[in-house]
Formats: sequence, structure tokens, C-alpha cells
Amino acid sequence: MEAEYIAMSIVCWELIPLRDLIKEIAAALDVSNQDVVSTHTTMWEDNVGALTLAKMELPRMTPRSKHIAVR
Repeated sequence: MEAEYIAMSIVCWELIPLRDLIKEIAAALDVSNQDVVSTHTTMWEDNVGALTLAKMELPRMTPRSKHIAVR
């Protein structure tokens, strides 16, 4: 669970600047069509523990995952 959760976190760290870049390029090219500028992203995950932890309210912590917050 920890490895999958951290992998999802790293993907988000790398994905957010790319989404911002797409928005900036669309604004510079005056693209106003929402279908083209849509920045919805699908992340696939098959680990139930990592998904449960990601969907929890803050603080995202369980007795078995509290050490992940230290990272």
C-alpha cells in the first residue's frame, strides 16, 4: 500500500505542472473550446488500500499508515 500510495503522489506532482502548461498553451493560442482545453485526468490504481487511503478525509492516517505521513 505504501509504495502504491507514494507512486500516486509522485504522479500527481508531475501531472499538475503539465496540466498548467496545457492551460497556458491553450490561452496563448486562444483556444476557447472546452473539449480541447479539458484537463481532466484519469489515474488508474488497483491497490484497494492505497485507494482507500487517498480517498480518506484529512488527516489521511490509519494505524498502519501513520508512518507514511513522515515522508
